[in-house]
Amino acid sequence: MIYMLKRARISLRKARGLGFKVSSNLWTNCHANLIKKGARKPLCGDLKESINDYLESNSEIASNRIIKIDDEIINVRYMRISFREAYYSFPRKNELSFSTFYSNVESKFKKPHRLTDLCEYCELGRSIIKDLIQIGKDSDLDLKSKYFEELKKNSLSLSLLSLKEEINEISNSFK
Repeated sequence: MIYMLKRARISLRKARGLGFKVSSNLWTNCHANLIKKGARKPLCGDLKESINDYLESNSEIASNRIIKIDDEIINVRYMRISFREAYYSFPRKNELSFSTFYSNVESKFKKPHRLTDLCEYCELGRSIIKDLIQIGKDSDLDLKSKYFEELKKNSLSLSLLSLKEEINEISNSFK
């Protein structure tokens, strides 16, 4: 408001005469404060859509979690990589900062919390972990560490079936 008075070429004395309580410091620095505190230009729809598409390509649909946004039920999507990694690998990152990127992430994108959340085949992953723990308890084998090694290699989704077959072979050998 004060900036508008100043742009209308009204003096500080006239502004005070009109009933505005303005200090001389505020009068001289109103333009600087406007630049510091002013609203930024909102992101264009194209960039928001680009962020959403990129995050969808780096996430998996959660099999066990949904959220409700504006009376619409939406599946949660678990990220395969962290949001910071997603920002640094985002093709249009030079157009926005990380904080702007993160503030435009939709609420349906979540960080994974469980080991099975990292797997794109959640049901199969859960059954494998269950089998590993049971066989490990029964036979004192170190299959759990083998599973974690596979997880670290990031080739878990490709080797889930082969790991499941190995577990079945080992469990059959104990019977």
